[in-house]
Amino acid sequence: MVASLVQIYEESREKLSVLSRVQGIIKNESSFRAIMDNIKEGVCAMSEDGGIYFANISALNILGYKSIDESQSKKIFDIAESDFADFKAEFKEKQKVKAKIVTATAKDKSPVDVLLTPIFKEDEQMVGIIFQGI
Repeated sequence: MVASLVQIYEESREKLSVLSRVQGIIKNESSFRAIMDNIKEGVCAMSEDGGIYFANISALNILGYKSIDESQSKKIFDIAESDFADFKAEFKEKQKVKAKIVTATAKDKSPVDVLLTPIFKEDEQMVGIIFQGI
């Protein structure tokens, strides 16, 4: 009986710990969203295939979308192979990349020129972009 009570106690303590971590993640995500949505530049997180899976309010406005659901998984930014190679080389050399003008495709399919800076992670994979309409 004591062993059963100890086991129940341990399981309850573990569940409380998990719940606390989940609540922390939700709070951090909410804070992250508030910060991102107050940045005047467009910010997008990209999937490995170049589709968008996160966009802040400025990004949606620049591109004519009302919600992330409308833009999710779409390949909106047309980065030429030569520009992408330049971005990657610059990142590899300096860990900092200069912005370039590229064309994005708005929701209504019209071209939108933007000043774009890619965000790479250590393995040189592009994981996001920061941009502004020009």
